[in-house]
Amino acid sequence: MLGYVDSYYKSQMNRFLKLKDDLVNEDIKVLERVLYTLNTAKTYKIQNRFLNFWSALEYTLYPFPRYTIIEKARVVVPEVFSLFYIKNKLNIFWARLTHYLEPRETDSELNEVIQFVRECKDLNDGGYDTQKVIKVFQDEERIGKIIKGLEKHVVLERETAELQMLITNPYKAIIAIKKYYEAIMHDLNYIYRLRNQLIHSTKGLDDSLEHISMRLYRYVNSVLSTMLYYKEKNGEYTITDILNSIDATYLDYVSTWGDGNGKKKSVNQKVELSLQEAYKIVRPPYLFIE
Repeated sequence: MLGYVDSYYKSQMNRFLKLKDDLVNEDIKVLERVLYTLNTAKTYKIQNRFLNFWSALEYTLYPFPRYTIIEKARVVVPEVFSLFYIKNKLNIFWARLTHYLEPRETDSELNEVIQFVRECKDLNDGGYDTQKVIKVFQDEERIGKIIKGLEKHVVLERETAELQMLITNPYKAIIAIKKYYEAIMHDLNYIYRLRNQLIHSTKGLDDSLEHISMRLYRYVNSVLSTMLYYKEKNGEYTITDILNSIDATYLDYVSTWGDGNGKKKSVNQKVELSLQEAYKIVRPPYLFIE
């Protein structure tokens, strides 16, 4: 775990140092405190490390307008992860798929799959062109051939079918995203209770605290990464601007494709989406800052 924390800390610190001269003074203090707290945590034993990660989350979310830290966390953290839900699944799918194909480039049964990867590959960074991938997933006939080509790899076959559903049926996508949101929110409630237990009781916890700390670190790091990303795009945006944008974007996202307009929508209702509409489902633009 410590190696993982250290590598991410170095990456985030380098990003922060490049931005530092362009940041508002208050934002510099917040980001410096978060990075310092994350870095010093690795020198502590597991219980104090866990508490340090929680402190870093408090510092990160402090500017968000809610009364208590757990209220702030229960809103912002699940929203950050939910807005990235489909894109993250695409990232995992692409990494698994390209790894699977490396030793099988001459396999005739995988021709359709190999062509899909070649067509969508981003030659600049070895990743994928999101819009090209979405366009293929919107082609029902073609994606059916790709799924058939992956029938010998059960995980990839299932992931392809799931991504097709998420990209082409926004109502089902929102149902899945809301469930994901709820799971993270409940996990944060559990983490917060553990935090209170550690502070107010001398009773030790079992080895699972290491795994829980890892989840907590991931929550902090994802919010911090989002802040740094939009700071890199425009240093004039404050941390408060970014946090408010996350909240507004998520609410608009689920309202647009869910039942926020008060009308019951069928999850099996066929929706004809343009490429741009589908792209916004996969990677919704953040309101007011994009």
